[in-house]
Amino acid sequence: KKISQEVTGLILFLTFGPCISFLLSAQCQCQAGWRQYEDRCYLFSNDTKTWLEANAFCLDIGKLFFLIILMSFFFQLWLRTQIGADIFWIGLNDQVVEGTWEWSDGTTYIEYLFWMQGQPDDWGGAEDCVQVVGYSNGHWNDENCNVKRKYICKHVNRKCQIPAHRPTAHRVSVLKALFSICPAGWASFSGSCYWLFVTESVSNWNDAETQCQRDQAHLASFHSQEELSFITAHMPAAAWIGLNDISNENHFVYTDGTPADFVPWAPNQPDNWQDNEDCVQLRGMNHHEPGKLNDDFCTSTKEFICKKGLDGDIGPVYPTINSVRLS
Repeated sequence: KKISQEVTGLILFLTFGPCISFLLSAQCQCQAGWRQYEDRCYLFSNDTKTWLEANAFCLDIGKLFFLIILMSFFFQLWLRTQIGADIFWIGLNDQVVEGTWEWSDGTTYIEYLFWMQGQPDDWGGAEDCVQVVGYSNGHWNDENCNVKRKYICKHVNRKCQIPAHRPTAHRVSVLKALFSICPAGWASFSGSCYWLFVTESVSNWNDAETQCQRDQAHLASFHSQEELSFITAHMPAAAWIGLNDISNENHFVYTDGTPADFVPWAPNQPDNWQDNEDCVQLRGMNHHEPGKLNDDFCTSTKEFICKKGLDGDIGPVYPTINSVRLS
């Protein structure tokens, strides 16, 4: 059955990259709760549904459904910043014929190189729907359609008048962001570069900060739920971050000098157990409370996370060797 172009479907194209803004007239503004890119509005769900439930929900909204194709290169650079580390259903599926991928509006699938490594694998012979994986830089993975995920609906605003040629400044900003990449081995997220020392290296807090500084970085700080989710998704076990109260008990600061403006402590933390817990760890995905913080002995050895800006500016360098209490 051909789906009318007057309906909304699951978003048809995944993308990644930095946020790009585009000036439009007031009539192009999306309704409350929707996010705008050019003449299109996107609903990023907070609830979860199976793929079929999600697609039916989007269709029931009754807006304009339209396929994003290769012309959406710049859109690709925008959407990645919108999904954080979350996972969302998109419209791609092979439910009709195994291995023949098509979009939920029946549009022909064009082979794009956005699959995660080793995907699609149809694991267990039951993965016919596609999800976009935020913590994997927005790559695709096939999944069982009955799994419940967040989802994205799309609406095209016909009132918008988009120029045939985008302003030069718009393209320049996209290309500048595209090529402002991190050094080899570093992960990029929202304008910063992260080195995730997992499994390969464990250190006490002081040595971890020292090693980060050798790489022109600091132990990581984070300032939003999106950034926290990105980091946590890459960390199976607990890892050191830059937060500490070494200099002033119960006054926590980051080694990179940025404010401690988002600090999701675990319940009953910090507790400064034995009056000697001055350094902070981030609980990883293997913990029953992933993404939460607790104070710990600075002499404990853990994996750790380094962070620096795309331009290599790490901010002030704070002394560490003589500041950590080793007793």
